[in-house]
Amino acid sequence: FLLIDLKLHQKISRSLIFRIDCNYPCTGSVDLKPLLQAYPLNEWISLPIPLRCFANAGADLSNINSPMNFETKGKLKLSIGDVRLIKLPESFSLCRDDK
Repeated sequence: FLLIDLKLHQKISRSLIFRIDCNYPCTGSVDLKPLLQAYPLNEWISLPIPLRCFANAGADLSNINSPMNFETKGKLKLSIGDVRLIKLPESFSLCRDDK
């Protein structure tokens, strides 16, 4: 899992794509907008994202060359405090195929 400590300073108006690249054209992305809408503004949160989300979206996790890309066509103001790899229980349901 990636664990991202972040603070959102304004509501996200459009999709916020978080992408991992693995040598063009290999990439995998997750839209963070649905996840972040539930969190309060201007407070630090720790957002866990399973690596399987990126693998399910096409990323080859054995060949990452750009580990963190954000893109949106809307306005975005956020702070990132830390990004780290952690181990969470496999029962964590986000991006599971068997949901």
